[in-house]
Amino acid sequence: MADVPAKKLRTCIGCSQKRPKAQLARIIATPEGNLRWDRGGKAPGRGAYVCSAACLRRAAGKSQLARALRRPVPEGAATAIADELENAPQCAEAR
Repeated sequence: MADVPAKKLRTCIGCSQKRPKAQLARIIATPEGNLRWDRGGKAPGRGAYVCSAACLRRAAGKSQLARALRRPVPEGAATAIADELENAPQCAEAR
């Protein structure tokens, strides 16, 4: 009998909870140095996962986002993405 593949778990950089990848939002640093929300989860660039807009704001405030992305975060970029996460029509369970 074949083994059942395990769900891909990722850790939120804001609250450190492990969740399935599908329940988290991936924030990426593009090669050009910009930050953006990777809705598909497969865009090129260094990524970090958050479970909510509040966790993204918390991670940006404590420099956890910059550490996870291995580059400085432009002023206001995390707030803009957090606003986008809050206003997106998505599953309430994930955000």
